[in-house]
Parts: sequence; C-alpha cells; structure tokens
Amino acid sequence: MPIPLLEKEVEGPVKKWARSKGIIVVPLKLRSSVIGGFPDVLFLFRGRIAFIEFKAPGKVPDPRQAYWIAKLGEHYFPVRVIDNVRAGIEFLASTFGLGAS
Repeated sequence: MPIPLLEKEVEGPVKKWARSKGIIVVPLKLRSSVIGGFPDVLFLFRGRIAFIEFKAPGKVPDPRQAYWIAKLGEHYFPVRVIDNVRAGIEFLASTFGLGAS
C-alpha cells in the first residue's frame, strides 16, 4: 500500500514550478495567527493574483478555511483547494495564461 502524500509534498513542487515561471510566491502560513484560516499561499504574476489552500490528498478545509475560500471567491479572486501537484500547476497555468509544462 503506498504511503499517502503529506501537504508539503503537494505544496513544494507547485511552488517550485511557479517560481520557475517567474511567479512570485508568498507563503501566508506565518500570518495565520492574525487571520486564521486564510489560504496557505498567495501567487502574483503580471498584475494577477491567485490563492491556494494546500491539503494532503483527500483532506478538506476546516470551517475557517472554507469561510475565507468562499469569501475570496465571492470577490472574484481565483482561489482553489489543491491536494495534488498536477491540479496546482494546472490551476496556476490557467489563471496566469501559462503552459503547464
């Protein structure tokens, strides 16, 4: 039976891919004591913004995280819960008009 991925094993490769494309990666976890539940990472590229809440495969956001994800979505910010590397790269590539390779 394969060992399940940890959240950091999803987050790390997505952030690495983003940096390789020139996307600014801003980890927000350090600010969690100020705004509990805010998405993990902010991505900035050519005047555009995107938020990702990373999860280990199969995990779901807690109620505070779900609140912020919904609130950001209501304001038309691109925001996703991502639990696998491919989905994270595809979301960022689509949001920022880049190829996923």
